[in-house]
Amino acid sequence: MKCPSCGSRRVERRPPSQISPHPGYHCRNCGLLMRGRGMLFLYLIVLAVGCGFFGLFVFFLARGEVALWQIGTAPIVGAICAVYSVRQLMRPLPRRTRDDEDDDD
Repeated sequence: MKCPSCGSRRVERRPPSQISPHPGYHCRNCGLLMRGRGMLFLYLIVLAVGCGFFGLFVFFLARGEVALWQIGTAPIVGAICAVYSVRQLMRPLPRRTRDDEDDDD
């Protein structure tokens, strides 16, 4: 794989973290963090769920059906999930090289 920023082939997979078992890739030349291939759908789902939690919070609060203290942490969790997924979606993908395409067979 190649880095989309500097073109270096010194791209390595990042180790699993507490948040994700597939955190993506890291360029050892320029330090660019990249998202993993095939993770677009997952991050879009996380964004939709996060926005849904936050949207429900705003909806119930605007209608006056529940008090702010009755909602709990759902809007906070929703906002954190939405921000995390947007940050991941903004990261570029590593470029495939001919060597990577041969390894898939």
